[in-house]
Order: sequence, then structure tokens, then C-alpha cells
Amino acid sequence: MTTNENNNVQAATTAPHNNDQVIYEVTAFINSDMAEKWGSWIPKHVNEIVSLENGALFTKGVIHKLDRDLPPATPTEGVTTFVIHYYATSQEALDKYLNVYGPQLRQDAINQFGTGLKTSRRVYTAIQEIDALPQTKTFGYVF
Repeated sequence: MTTNENNNVQAATTAPHNNDQVIYEVTAFINSDMAEKWGSWIPKHVNEIVSLENGALFTKGVIHKLDRDLPPATPTEGVTTFVIHYYATSQEALDKYLNVYGPQLRQDAINQFGTGLKTSRRVYTAIQEIDALPQTKTFGYVF
């Protein structure tokens, strides 16, 4: 907890996300026998996407590998799941990517992995970020 100038106690920092961060998510279900090839290919693919127009469309891409499903989800045998988040610079930038660059880049993935790859795509808008309070090892919360 922290105290502000009026000595009011505050919890963790919470603030609306004022710049409407748009996140484009691609979930890839890859046959496990192709997972090693995918693991080598996907960083180059993500780099190509975030480098489009000299980085004007996306600020970064983050590749996640699903470690395990938690109940009530049921694990899919023989499939390795990856989730990639692309942080768009704006909704307009994402729209441009989806309409101008996306079709060919999705086709590149199909050409590489064929029926061994299934994908789903989603778009999110961050509405609020909640940060933990800064802490030290000795004293806990920093006031």
C-alpha cells in the first residue's frame, strides 16, 4: 500500500488504459510432430510482421507456448498450442495489416505447415492496467 499527499492509503496502481491498446492474438494449434519446425519458423515470422512499414503497425510481438490446460479444459493430444500477441500501434494500423499484409502472411504459414496447422484469431482492446506496488526484499511495499 502507498499513501498519497493527503495520507490516504491506496492499493495497487489501477488506471484506465487511455491509449486504447489494441492487441491482435493468433492462437496456433500445430501438430506436435511439426512443433520443432514451428518453433524455428515462428520467431522469424513474428519479426517480419512487427517490422512491417518500419515498425509503424506493431510495437512488438510476444510468442507464448501453452504449458498445460487447467480444468475444465481438456488437453488436445498430439497438438502443441502457441499464442502470439501483436501490439498494434492503433486500430487503423491493425486494419491495414489485416487487409493489406495479413492474407499473404497467413498463406505463408499455410504453405509451410499445411493441414498440420489450425489457427484462430482475436482482437482485444486493453481497458485497464493494474500494476503491483513496488517492493523491496527487506521492507515490503515502498512508501
